[in-house]
Amino acid sequence: MGSRRWELCAPNPALERELSSQLGLVPLVARVMAARGVASVDEARAFLTPSLVRDWCDPLLVPGMADAAGRIERAVRTGQTVAIFGDFDVDGMSATALLTLGLRELGAEVHPYIPHRFGEGYGLSREALGRVIEGCDPDLVVTVDNGIAAREEVAWLVGQGVDVVVTDHHEPAELVPEGVPVTDPKLADDCPSRELAGAGVALKLLQELGRRLGAPDLWRSYTEVATLGTVSDMMLLSGENRALVADGISRMREAARPGIVALAATARVDVTTITSDQLPFSLVPRLNAAGRMGTTDVAFELLLTDDLERAQQLAARLEQVNSERREIEAQLTEEAMAKVDSSFDGGRVVVVSGEGWHEGVKGIVASRMTNRYHVPAIVFSISDGIARGSGRSVGSVDLFRAVEQCSDLLVRFGGHAGAVGVTCDVANLDAFRVRLGEVMAELPDSQFEDRGEVCALVDLAEMTVPNIEALETLQPFGQGNKKPLLGVRGVSMRNRARVGSDGSHLRFVATDGMSSVPAIMFRAPDIERANDCDAAVDLVFEPVAETWQGRTKPKLMVKDILYRDEPEPAREGEAGVAEELFSHASEVLSRDEFAGIAEAQGFVTKLMGVSFAGRQELVRGLVTATAQAGVARELCRLLSIDERDVVVDASVRDNLRVRDCRELRDRDSALVSVVATGMKTVVYVNSREQSVSLARMLRKAVPELARRIAFYNAGLTRADRGRVEDAFRAGELKCIVSTSAFGEGVNLPDIRNVMLYHMPFGSIEFNQMSGRAGRDGQDACVWLLFGGRDARINERILAASAPERSELVTLYRVLRELADGQAAATGLRLTNADLAQEALLRHPASQLDERAVSCGISVFRELGFLSTDGYGSARRITMAQSPSHVQLDRSIRYLEGLRLRDEFQAFRDWALSSSPQELLDRINRPITPGFGDVVDG
Repeated sequence: MGSRRWELCAPNPALERELSSQLGLVPLVARVMAARGVASVDEARAFLTPSLVRDWCDPLLVPGMADAAGRIERAVRTGQTVAIFGDFDVDGMSATALLTLGLRELGAEVHPYIPHRFGEGYGLSREALGRVIEGCDPDLVVTVDNGIAAREEVAWLVGQGVDVVVTDHHEPAELVPEGVPVTDPKLADDCPSRELAGAGVALKLLQELGRRLGAPDLWRSYTEVATLGTVSDMMLLSGENRALVADGISRMREAARPGIVALAATARVDVTTITSDQLPFSLVPRLNAAGRMGTTDVAFELLLTDDLERAQQLAARLEQVNSERREIEAQLTEEAMAKVDSSFDGGRVVVVSGEGWHEGVKGIVASRMTNRYHVPAIVFSISDGIARGSGRSVGSVDLFRAVEQCSDLLVRFGGHAGAVGVTCDVANLDAFRVRLGEVMAELPDSQFEDRGEVCALVDLAEMTVPNIEALETLQPFGQGNKKPLLGVRGVSMRNRARVGSDGSHLRFVATDGMSSVPAIMFRAPDIERANDCDAAVDLVFEPVAETWQGRTKPKLMVKDILYRDEPEPAREGEAGVAEELFSHASEVLSRDEFAGIAEAQGFVTKLMGVSFAGRQELVRGLVTATAQAGVARELCRLLSIDERDVVVDASVRDNLRVRDCRELRDRDSALVSVVATGMKTVVYVNSREQSVSLARMLRKAVPELARRIAFYNAGLTRADRGRVEDAFRAGELKCIVSTSAFGEGVNLPDIRNVMLYHMPFGSIEFNQMSGRAGRDGQDACVWLLFGGRDARINERILAASAPERSELVTLYRVLRELADGQAAATGLRLTNADLAQEALLRHPASQLDERAVSCGISVFRELGFLSTDGYGSARRITMAQSPSHVQLDRSIRYLEGLRLRDEFQAFRDWALSSSPQELLDRINRPITPGFGDVVDG
């Protein structure tokens, strides 16, 4: 995609075809799977059919699981009081809920506890444990989603006569509890369950307990609860987790758990069709809000209750809590942003603090900071001289390691590369800010760049509702299997509009000329630039099938707009051919069509019997790709070639394909989209003016390639033509917009696209132009952009090249009248434009233009009615004194014009009515006579 922020997955076309054919997959789905590293049909089949039966490992493979289950089994069998101690995030609450409910079904006396975020803090604090002991006087405390680093707290609890079982999923360090059962998949590097969340570990424990206590399938009733914890903790959705979440989503859709049903209703999500990628934007933030706002009991009770009416009450309360959280978050974000905006100097880190800022939303505000400033951010709340901060990182910056280098200024810190918690004295806050900034300044720029994965480049034509819905077969989506982002190159943004209450969103229609898809980008950065952009862009987007008023349509949820408006810098030694051509384009347009004849050292003509002072050699051998039978026989006669010596190559050019865009409404966008790929392209038009104006349009629409887009027509000098051809051959030019002048005598093997913007004037020209593509045998494409409107333009051009008899009579009268008013020896020194104007003044109904005048003078010269010498404005016309009777059918030029008109009419009807295959059959093989020795290849 050309951006360092986005990495395009490597395609694997062979595997894509195999997956599509063997598994019946939509090609787009197969492309995404192959790009994401699926290596075989068997692996793909397993991925598409996640199964707990197949993928869920034996719980006893988790280190310490047997001892943990054994101690809890004894508590259940002997009627001991068990306290489950969790955490205030969604993973901790869901782990606590499923183990509490499961143990109760197994007959245990269970009391769940979630620590208070404000006052007790995370994990086994003395304050929280005191509340547990006071509340139920437990014989056994079982931790879930915490405890792996609580050696001192566990030892204290054991000293109080309470047994402890630790279950966790975090990385163990030096403080692993001793003398008690500890189960954590990360205790062993080779444990197959290392990616489980705390809820996943709790589910494993429940499975083993059920097996020991006569309820082996009990754990399957809680997969939807474990799914909440797994998704909220952003665990890798592969292997066990993928199977767990797939099963959990299936159970959620059964609407059997009142708390989830009620919560989904308040979030306005249809629980019967819910998907894993909806959870982080619906259920999870509402559950998390309780922890952030210090009301975890509401969320936790919601997970436990089996009463729908109570669940609805709790869900409503939770919705209120979430609304309060949003308000506090918005207020704190505004206040923090204002502080940063007034002082931020463009450094590598943002550190901002405020007295009494809400503890529960600091992390969210820090994330908002990173989105705005694209650097790591830490937001501190100050209370009683202590600053407690939450930080978020960007790109690949390891924020934990950076903070670690400031540890002498801190009371404590923790976290990981992407997020940290920091506590320090207020007196050290400024010093910490400076030190952290110095640490960040040492890091390379590349670490601050956010990187994302684009699974595949697509055509907009692929963005159909069936294709988009087929991507849902890759569910469940989540960490490690996110909803695929796709890319499209060289599209235009039509009908752009700023929308939203503050105008921060951009709505538009993405089009490549052939297909158009509605698109929207929320919170578009630099929205003024986006809204004013007429040039081609690349888009990174998530495709969705959006239903509105009963109709489902494709839509692009745009994640990034990649602009292409920075011109490529000139390479060393490049002459800038395109720039020079455009600097004298007006001169090129006005240059006489035959002015270059005097410059030529030699050339090829299609007309036999013409001599140019020995500069054209008669050849006895002949190679042509357009030899119809009559022409071929005449050439054989003229060159004394026996028809038996003619060799006909009947091979088919299988590397060519046709893109049928006839009658396209927005062909300019299609043209821009193809040229923007940077592949070598020739665009054929039917006039010099069009070659220049269309090249200008492309240079504006694809600014980064402006230096590599040029025009080519008969108005160029021989030297300029040669320079353009050489630059195109060398790759300095990527696109040439040309009349039919480009091609004769030019052999360029690596042209990937030939675009027929206007309709050719006949079948031979059609074949010759199209045949420029892919002469190296590599894949190439012929784009048919013409339509009926071009046929009418061509008819007018041909009419001017072969005027009607009445128009020729008008021209002759004008010439005669002008000549009679001057001395015979002087002659007429008028240009074609002058004569057309005189015709209009003297005969207001005249349709003569410059081209028709030029043709008429050629016909009259051929018939002996006049003679000319010189070219352009220096031309002199001398009228014959006693011309013979006008017999136009004696003029080869006139008859040729009539023939061309008739031939074009036949070609026009064929070109507009034929199928794409019929057109391809004409393009991918030569026009051959019906005689000769036929060979294949």
